[in-house]
Amino acid sequence: MLCRSKAKGEEARDEIKKETGNENVHLHVVDISNPDDIESFAITMKKQKEHDDKNVMPSVLVNNAGCMVNEPEFTPEVLEKNFATNTVGTYLLTELMLPLMTRPTRIVSVSSGYEHSAYTVLRQFHGFRFP
Repeated sequence: MLCRSKAKGEEARDEIKKETGNENVHLHVVDISNPDDIESFAITMKKQKEHDDKNVMPSVLVNNAGCMVNEPEFTPEVLEKNFATNTVGTYLLTELMLPLMTRPTRIVSVSSGYEHSAYTVLRQFHGFRFP
């Protein structure tokens, strides 16, 4: 399980463990808007897989990260925050995890409908000077 906030992630993990009785729920703190965080996580997972072939890799990836920042905000890579989280981060995580996942593999991407506001988001940058 990946979460940007350690505290919220721990709360969600504990609730999942309690509701399911499954103690095999792991938390990794990763900011999906940050490609370096995603790559670091994927490298960690790859090392785990290479080190211990009994270590079970996930067979399901649920992309559920999302944000809706109304004011222009940019990542250190100068990506618009909504785009970095909702599009680039999801794509990069999926691409890096796919070779590590066990078969059969299932990938689910959840959307809030943010993509329907893309035109509005693009319009707000008309004439905007990027940092």
